[in-house]
Amino acid sequence: MDLRGSMATLLVNLGFPTVADEKESAAWALGGRIGYLIAPNVLTYLDVGWTETHFDQMQPMRNSGALTGNAFPQHTYQGWFLGSGFEYAFNWLPIQGLFWRSEYRYASYQRDDLREFVIATGLPAGNAGLGNVLHSKKDVQTVTSSLVWRFNWFH
Repeated sequence: MDLRGSMATLLVNLGFPTVADEKESAAWALGGRIGYLIAPNVLTYLDVGWTETHFDQMQPMRNSGALTGNAFPQHTYQGWFLGSGFEYAFNWLPIQGLFWRSEYRYASYQRDDLREFVIATGLPAGNAGLGNVLHSKKDVQTVTSSLVWRFNWFH
């Protein structure tokens, strides 16, 4: 996975505002779906479940492009998802088990506080030695479309 985002802090580091890029590097979901066959080869469905995602460490930089030497730690978030989609069966092809699936999914993860630290020492950065705190809340929206081949040999 390679989902990316960026954040800008309200902090001013040595007279410059800071920004940081972040990357969602892993995610998984476990849930269920319920659907309705609206045509002989079209299934619409809703799905819901539990999900977890991992964001890599963020290194703030000044708007000049210079790194601050600080970072916010990598973190794993847990939450829920809700989605909807459809599957279209290519049952008119000579190859059996071929489907086109498209889905929209919204995932909401719990809030958490990430404490900024100095990369060289690992000690808290800023705020009188206690560390600057980033109040982080993740919401991820995805749209996927895929070609699926199910091996239905016993169908």
